[in-house]
Amino acid sequence: MIDGFPSQSRRAHLEIFQIRLRECSPSWPQVWKRQYGERCDALVVKKFIERPLAGELKWTQPHALKRYHELRINGALFATLRWKKMFGSLAVAEFHEGRYTFKRVGFLRPCITVRCEDSAFNTAVLRFVSGSVVRNAVLGLSGTLEFESGEGFSFNRLSYWNSRWAFSDRDGNLIVTFDRKIKGKPSGTVTVSRDFLDEPLLHILVVIGWYAIILDYEEKEAAVGTNIEQPSTGY
Repeated sequence: MIDGFPSQSRRAHLEIFQIRLRECSPSWPQVWKRQYGERCDALVVKKFIERPLAGELKWTQPHALKRYHELRINGALFATLRWKKMFGSLAVAEFHEGRYTFKRVGFLRPCITVRCEDSAFNTAVLRFVSGSVVRNAVLGLSGTLEFESGEGFSFNRLSYWNSRWAFSDRDGNLIVTFDRKIKGKPSGTVTVSRDFLDEPLLHILVVIGWYAIILDYEEKEAAVGTNIEQPSTGY
């Protein structure tokens, strides 16, 4: 046995366990606990790292045909973002702090809501200056993320070519910067300012920013594919 597990390698068990967790079934930790004992708790906690201490975070889409993205730093998993359906805006984000849902709502003035999974109340709302997540040649994706706790952050496009965005605090200090790869399968780097590595809401910022960027990317791809300029109607 190795650290309380059967004779098979610890690496193999970790890989199988992570695959099970990715299925988003809350029953799997209990199943493994019955089979392998309380040591399974340590694996549940260690699926995600708590915060990025050093290095570059990177968002990737492992499979081109799946609306599933991973945020990693030096190979370690920091967060995941998975859309519930092939079409639609409801997505589930998972990180060390728990699971949250992200959804684009509204018709004339759509915004993005953030909720703890299974909650009926918003934790935060991202509202856009342009009134829409859909492409806007002048303003791009710019808006304000407001938390129920009173915290607020600005979300702004930094690049004319729509490939760079950032969250900043009310004093204008950059907290998180997103650099999206322009061509090919969606991917991007995330840079966290050193002064904000301990920001309590960092896990929300790094995910909702990418969520908004991907919705914008998908809208543009759909418009190009149909040769139609999409109206600002929301999902």
